[in-house]
Amino acid sequence: AKKRTMMRVFLVLCLAVELVHPLSFSLPQGKKCIKDMVIEDVLVVGEYELSESQSMRTNVLVEDSNGHILFQREDATDGKFAFTTENSDLFSVCFTSFAVDTNLIDSDGDMLTREVTLTLKHGPEAKDFDSIASVEKFKPSETLMYRMEQLAFALVQSFSYLSEREKTMRDTNTSTLQRVSYFSSFSVVSLLVLATLQICLLRKFFKAKKLIS
Repeated sequence: AKKRTMMRVFLVLCLAVELVHPLSFSLPQGKKCIKDMVIEDVLVVGEYELSESQSMRTNVLVEDSNGHILFQREDATDGKFAFTTENSDLFSVCFTSFAVDTNLIDSDGDMLTREVTLTLKHGPEAKDFDSIASVEKFKPSETLMYRMEQLAFALVQSFSYLSEREKTMRDTNTSTLQRVSYFSSFSVVSLLVLATLQICLLRKFFKAKKLIS
């Protein structure tokens, strides 16, 4: 029963890999970026499509958080890109539209825009298991086992990354708390020293004025 339950869980996860919905939005003149966080050593595959426009041109740029260009296309209409991450990083897919016609108002009086459809896949969902099965001559059951193996590996990677992030944040919080504690102690000691010095100076001043004995 336990094995059947595990098999069902893996099947559900494998089916979930296929349920990747594209992102659609309207792009006026200007720039719009879609950002996604991906862990280390993961395949990322993207596919984009833009509606036709005679008055606007659109450039596509994919880069990491350090500004390294992973993909670039000028006057884009549709296409694909793929890369494998070297480190856990936040990458951006940016669409920049600019006018080639001075009139950016359509017949209804609305601002001209281009419709963009973007699909991002990473990890197991980015792999073409049918092609891999054809090359490796896998049987259907072997293909399913391979999918499950890749999905399990991706889950282990994700949990490992989250664990590392949690440890890093915990260490950061501990270090910050220690610094705040040290600063608070230093502030209290400094105030006590200043108060003592002020009292001594006032006593000396009052004695010099013979206001106290």
